[in-house]
Amino acid sequence: MKIEDQKSSAVIGSTGFVGKNIVKKYPHIGQYNTKNINSLKGCTYKTVFCAAPSGEKWKVNKNPKDDLKNIKNLYEIICSVNVENFILISTIDTLTHKKSLSYGGNRLFFEKILKDKLGEKCKIVRVPGIFGPY
Repeated sequence: MKIEDQKSSAVIGSTGFVGKNIVKKYPHIGQYNTKNINSLKGCTYKTVFCAAPSGEKWKVNKNPKDDLKNIKNLYEIICSVNVENFILISTIDTLTHKKSLSYGGNRLFFEKILKDKLGEKCKIVRVPGIFGPY
């Protein structure tokens, strides 16, 4: 990705495991996390990578209602963004967890509402457990 393209792109979840790796590869990309996510409202980007919500399964499964609340808040912010391409980095746990209030169930809900809202603009990449730098 050229620097010009990086400036028209952003990552949500820039301080998490996946987000940090995206930023490392594309340092000029717009960076959003829990501390500055509200500043994303109303922005325009060619491409947004979404490496959120949190990938900490144990925390989510301990309190899935709080996680679902965070997902709904994030969704409202995303709905205000003008974007050509939205790439959600999701989890294969959406395929195995059918409980609505669980890590996989909450992420499946997030996938569905984003796909309903953004249609063909939304691409979903489901990854297994990941490891590496950060």
